[in-house]
Amino acid sequence: MSRARHKLTGTRHALHNNAKTYQDDSAPNNGTEIIVGGGGGGGWGNTFDGDSYILKVIGGPIGNDGGDVDYGEPSDWHDSQQLKVGSSYRGNYNAETRITRMLYNSNLFAGQQNPLNSNTVIKNAVLRLIVAGGKGATFLAGDVDLMNSRLCNIYRNRQTLPDDIDVTYSWWENWGPLAINQWGTDGAENVVQDIDTTVTSSFYLLPQDWAINSGGGGPTWAAGDEVFIDFTELVQDAVSNRGGLLKTIWIKREDDGGDVYNDTLNETYFYSGNDSTVYVRPTLIIDWHNP
Repeated sequence: MSRARHKLTGTRHALHNNAKTYQDDSAPNNGTEIIVGGGGGGGWGNTFDGDSYILKVIGGPIGNDGGDVDYGEPSDWHDSQQLKVGSSYRGNYNAETRITRMLYNSNLFAGQQNPLNSNTVIKNAVLRLIVAGGKGATFLAGDVDLMNSRLCNIYRNRQTLPDDIDVTYSWWENWGPLAINQWGTDGAENVVQDIDTTVTSSFYLLPQDWAINSGGGGPTWAAGDEVFIDFTELVQDAVSNRGGLLKTIWIKREDDGGDVYNDTLNETYFYSGNDSTVYVRPTLIIDWHNP
């Protein structure tokens, strides 16, 4: 679960430009691996890890759908310095609706002197994200944003061809550059082809400090807050069963393009691995044991 405004002590010194660092404990069969996002153009083939988000736009003044990207063309958002997940209105509540889903991938076996293997026991794994902002519904009168706390589920990504989802080309209808690289269901929701709901994690997307929580108060996030998400089950599955390929799809519950305004708002932004500041990039901290 997430813990905002809690500082990750003892690891900041290890967050630098290298994609991976290693910390050895006194026992040779135990250690901590720290994987910092980024290092390249955001594409799976160029770095040890990749992150992006997929977008759908409904309505709006000209009625555009954000999935209109030709096959073989990189999506406009794959190198964004922010990751987004959730749903929001832009303008007033009669204008366009945006639904975004996050993708986060990492090859846990990549890199020299990598201690992880298919027999590794994952004692604990945590993904740290830094909040960049968020958006709910903006009314023209008073310019007030409405957001709620909403559950976000993180699932194993089932798509495997050609070697993994290519975040350079991923968008609402396709996970790769070819017509055959279609999600099982638009938006990556198909439980047979897209997501494995038996390997998962979850956390709550919180309203921003400057937003009005429709529940009448409660916890909030501010830009710069650290969010920690339990990735132990996902990482263990990746090393034991997937050859080290950690692939995830993030879906906020109750997103509904037909009636998203009905108490489902909270599109939250996190800094991505493409940000120029290394510290704010997604950081996966893995405590491991090799029997």
